[in-house]
Amino acid sequence: MIFETGPLNKRTASVHYLERLYDFWKEAPNLMEVNSLLWASMNWPRFWAAQILLITLMFM
Repeated sequence: MIFETGPLNKRTASVHYLERLYDFWKEAPNLMEVNSLLWASMNWPRFWAAQILLITLMFM
C-alpha cells in the first residue's frame, strides 16, 4: 500500500495545482504572472500544517 502513496500524492497535487492555476489565470494575462500570483498567495503555515498532519496520519 505504501508504494502507491507517492504516485497518488503527485497526481493529486498536480491536479490541485492545475485547478488553482486556472482560477488565477482569470486575473493575469500570461503563465509566468499567473504562477507568481499563485505562489505569492499561498498560505505557507497552513500548507505545512496539512502536510505534517497527512504524513502523521499516513504512518499511523
